[in-house]
Amino acid sequence: MIPAKIKLLLIALCLTAFAVLSDNKSDSIRLVLPHLQGEQKLSALSSLRSLAHAGDDMEEELRCIDDYLEEARRQKDVESIGDALLSRLYCFENYNKTDSVRKYLDDAIEELRGYKAWDWMYNCWDAGVQHDLYNNRIEHALRESIKMYDDARVNNSNYGTGISLYNLGTIYQAIGRTDDAVDALRESVGILKGEDNVTVLLSAYNYLCSSLEGIGDYDEILRVCKEWKAVIDEYERKAESKGYTVSLGGKRLYNELAACVAEIGLGNLKAAQAHLSLAQEYAKGRSSSAQYKLMLTECKFYTAVGDFEKAIEFGKKNADMLRELGDSVSLATMQTQLAETYFRARRFEDAATVYRELLPDIDSMREEELSSRLDEMRTLYEVDTLKMESEAIRIKLIAVVLVVAMLLILLTITIVYIVKIRRKNKVFYDIIHKQEIRDDVMRCVKEEKGDDPAGEEDNSLFNLVRSLMEKEEMYKDPTLNRESLALAAGSNTVYLADAIKRNTGQTVSEYIAGYRLAHAARMLSEMPKVGIGEVETASGFNSRSTFSRLFRLHYGMSPSEYRSVSRGKDSSTE
Repeated sequence: MIPAKIKLLLIALCLTAFAVLSDNKSDSIRLVLPHLQGEQKLSALSSLRSLAHAGDDMEEELRCIDDYLEEARRQKDVESIGDALLSRLYCFENYNKTDSVRKYLDDAIEELRGYKAWDWMYNCWDAGVQHDLYNNRIEHALRESIKMYDDARVNNSNYGTGISLYNLGTIYQAIGRTDDAVDALRESVGILKGEDNVTVLLSAYNYLCSSLEGIGDYDEILRVCKEWKAVIDEYERKAESKGYTVSLGGKRLYNELAACVAEIGLGNLKAAQAHLSLAQEYAKGRSSSAQYKLMLTECKFYTAVGDFEKAIEFGKKNADMLRELGDSVSLATMQTQLAETYFRARRFEDAATVYRELLPDIDSMREEELSSRLDEMRTLYEVDTLKMESEAIRIKLIAVVLVVAMLLILLTITIVYIVKIRRKNKVFYDIIHKQEIRDDVMRCVKEEKGDDPAGEEDNSLFNLVRSLMEKEEMYKDPTLNRESLALAAGSNTVYLADAIKRNTGQTVSEYIAGYRLAHAARMLSEMPKVGIGEVETASGFNSRSTFSRLFRLHYGMSPSEYRSVSRGKDSSTE
């Protein structure tokens, strides 16, 4: 007879071998799961949670998180409980399930408060604040950050205090309270330097330098950059000593860009150039947001050294990229810098043209921001009203009167402000007309177009490009751009752009985006079980925010709303 312990060992070895050889990691883990105990079982459940997250299936991910949380509670493992509760909030946030975030957030905070697991509790609280910011609920995010700060001070939690101050700093910066942003971020950095987790600290350094630039304190930026770089170096050294490599190129990029801006502000152009050169190396292969920041700094640098043509080149290139991404806020910043470059180059008509294009966009953004802020205030008011239902009618009526009065005052002040801005814009518009810039621009456009009609060669090139897009579906490649499309068509970028413009009236970027959006729309309506993240990737997009912005701009609704509408139409025809 084989002893029971030997039998169990043989079974475990067989299951382990199967797990190693199996292609489906989730099935392999589930097979050995019943034979695991304690920390090994929690580790296996955590792995299942991670695999489900990678699969872009919210329901499966939530099931795995619930299993992980149940076992963590059974074992009374506070670290795993905190990890599971935070994972659930992140899952709802990733799929923009706002109601679910609100529903589970308070329960998670209270459960972790009971365990006095302060770091996990404030991480969950922070997830709620970040969700508010992502959905442009600025007022609610500000209110929650202040509550978090007060709570962390009561509980003597340095981490909670530091992260709440970081959130306050970023919010103050977003609403234009630059001095308050500097104060909050300075204090956040001072506190977070004493914590082992430097992730938030590195972001706080970046935002602090940005806020200091807003008040023109360039000497302080250089001091912060030096300290910031030392933290990055020390983090990298510790990682290497433990035998693993970390990728900190993105952190170093923003550090060098901040130092470059400071040196430009102080007039130390040689030092600024050295920082810019390093930043250009770190920026290679990085995201569009990193490229935007780099090109904005390049435009500032070459403007400062008087190389206006190069500065304008970077400014235009950056503006084109931002238009393609649909990032109107960053585009406004870039256009402002480009107009300043034109002005310093004494190209006043070009500067006026940029401002003429920019001002209506700024008006539109201000009106959208006002509408969003008023909607949020109404929502906050409704929530507060529900909480007051158990109180006396007299107190509720007073609260209603006060809130409505505040809304009316805010609305009145805002309307007066918008009227003043529009009057100023009208004066500026009249000045532009007096300078007859519009006529000059139209004349230049006509001269550039000429009378040469598109020939057979243009049509042949366009037909080839259309074949590449429709038959070979090149638009599904997220790296496809004007250069790579021209190369595939055996032409150059100038002929390519001209052929597409003549036949469609679109730019190359607009033409590619049109195919991607059409493909995404088809998937959303015809493949209801495919996740939106998978639709985004399969259509050639490499950024969730870019996909959502362009889709909303093109179709007038979000991808999830589009899918809901298409489902409604399908059911109505059955």
